[in-house]
Amino acid sequence: MKRYKLKVLLVVFLLLQSIITQAQNAEFWGMTTEGGVYNQGTIFKTDSESNNQSVEYLFQLVVGKYPKAGLCVASNGKFYGVTSSGLHSKVVLFEYDPVTNTYLEKLEFDVNTMGREALGSLFEASNGKLYGMTSEGGVNNLGVLFEYGPATNIYTKN
Repeated sequence: MKRYKLKVLLVVFLLLQSIITQAQNAEFWGMTTEGGVYNQGTIFKTDSESNNQSVEYLFQLVVGKYPKAGLCVASNGKFYGVTSSGLHSKVVLFEYDPVTNTYLEKLEFDVNTMGREALGSLFEASNGKLYGMTSEGGVNNLGVLFEYGPATNIYTKN
């Protein structure tokens, strides 16, 4: 019985050591609403100790600026978010691939029908679609709840 307990303790110790090692190697990603070379926001990463901070992407007027809230980490491994202003002063829904450091504008909102002034972060539901909202636009200019399918590139106003 004593040997069994020793083996169990050894396994638990090895598991904890593995978890601690993984946590030490974790990366944390985020966005700033302003700052960076163009003062229009950044995507950045850091480690679990808040060391090794680096700016990974600089927002610019051409493809959207002033990102809103946080990044949504989707099940496809890519990050999604919205900016408050794009080239034509419209909301931009974007995709960022942290592996290839690639930013893609997925959708530029039509301010009258799709909404303007993005509000909060996107989130991914169990159906794989992203959901978000705007504070203005839509019927009676009261804002829009929307869904976006990353796999299909389809926007639907709810």
